[in-house]
Amino acid sequence: MTETTAQREAEYRALLGRRGVDYYLSRFGRADTVVFGWNWSAFFGSFIWAAYRGLNWQRRLGAIFFAVLLFGLLFYCNDHREFPDAIFWILVVILWTGVMLVWGWCGNRLYYRHCEKLRARAVAAVPDAAARPAWLAEQGGMSQPWRGVSGTPFYLLLISGAFGLFCSVQKNIDGREMVSEALVMTDNRKADVFAYYQQQHACPVSVATPPFTEPEAVHYIARVSIGPAAVHQAHCDIVVTLAPDMPRAPPLAGTTLTLSLVDGPQGAYFWKCSSTAPPEFLPMLCR
Repeated sequence: MTETTAQREAEYRALLGRRGVDYYLSRFGRADTVVFGWNWSAFFGSFIWAAYRGLNWQRRLGAIFFAVLLFGLLFYCNDHREFPDAIFWILVVILWTGVMLVWGWCGNRLYYRHCEKLRARAVAAVPDAAARPAWLAEQGGMSQPWRGVSGTPFYLLLISGAFGLFCSVQKNIDGREMVSEALVMTDNRKADVFAYYQQQHACPVSVATPPFTEPEAVHYIARVSIGPAAVHQAHCDIVVTLAPDMPRAPPLAGTTLTLSLVDGPQGAYFWKCSSTAPPEFLPMLCR
């Protein structure tokens, strides 16, 4: 082994730290070997791997990327979503897979350039070749704040995914609350329709639109219609039509909740609930 090769390897060992030394030496740490190829650590770790290996501008790029991703999730959570959950998560998976593939293929090249720049700075900063490895160990090596997380696959993706899942669950909760509030709003109307039917043996006909007179009326109800039932087994219908724009729960947009006055046992009457809304937003009596 020549002195030049020995010095190069010593400098790279100082730069690489304790982990992955043999791998990176076999790729570009020896004078007779410069083979980049695929890097699984960079593929799984992406920006975390870059931070762990001290690639500063790539680390900053990663911070910007995840800030944009989290901002997108906040935007997604904050009632501005105009496409279904499935499309949103397909786009997230495609974007993240593309980022991982780029890192897996380019990671070794970027790390090699980073190491060579540090070695060039070492030559200018430390004329004594024997003292350069110590200087390089301080400048390179592994980034201390990122120890223990560099090998965690999809670390930030899992955080973002959990955040997005929380948003989806929260939207379902909001949707169920909206349906419950809309049903509560019909309570007074049910009593009035039932009293009218008992006296007249017919159904009142009316269409109410916002603003409603009930104090509990909510802005996401577009129309409340009362009239004869649409099916022959029932007598009267109260149909609540939800607004065409439902940012807090897009699947509910334009759907209807129908309360039908039907015959019960022993000459009694009861209200039967049905709906065009997705079943996950409905109480059990309306499914």
